[in-house]
Amino acid sequence: YAWNEHCRNHGGDCGRFASSTDEKEKIADPAGKFVAKANNTLRVSFNDVVWLDEMQSNDTRAVIMDARNGNEYDGATPYGSTYGGHIPRALSFPWKSVFDSDGTGNIASPEAIWTAIRSSPGAPSNLPPTFANLTQAARTTRYIAVSYCTGGVRSAFLFATLTWMPWPGIVSNYDGSWWEYSKQSFTGGS
Repeated sequence: YAWNEHCRNHGGDCGRFASSTDEKEKIADPAGKFVAKANNTLRVSFNDVVWLDEMQSNDTRAVIMDARNGNEYDGATPYGSTYGGHIPRALSFPWKSVFDSDGTGNIASPEAIWTAIRSSPGAPSNLPPTFANLTQAARTTRYIAVSYCTGGVRSAFLFATLTWMPWPGIVSNYDGSWWEYSKQSFTGGS
């Protein structure tokens, strides 16, 4: 209803459906033929995460970001994980870190987000000092950002924010996240 009112007040229909008022409107466009297809470049699997950790090189940097809170990163298991900890070489970047510190609920600037990422526990020391430097460095070095949390929800928000910045490289969400990773027999977290 609020969306319909917003659109009505701004002179457009915004694709609205009939509202709860007496005004009954028809949907302008008939149903189309849409075939949903997964875009698997937007998500990574357990094997991808292991591979990313092993393939670090001079021309590729994988930045694995744990979107959970610091207690979970340090080992707390409030959501029933097999064990606590974090993916080796992951940095702790709680999903709420993307908001301005002024309490408005606005997303911080890309530069502020990058500064927070660089100062996060576990952040690699070889990351460019500024977001502008990251963008420039991405011309010769492939930067891959992978977000994860417990079950892929908080990390999906971080994924969306990194995509909005825009991150100058590949951004993926590990939707299996810590629930999947902590069940693997050869891992022990960090």
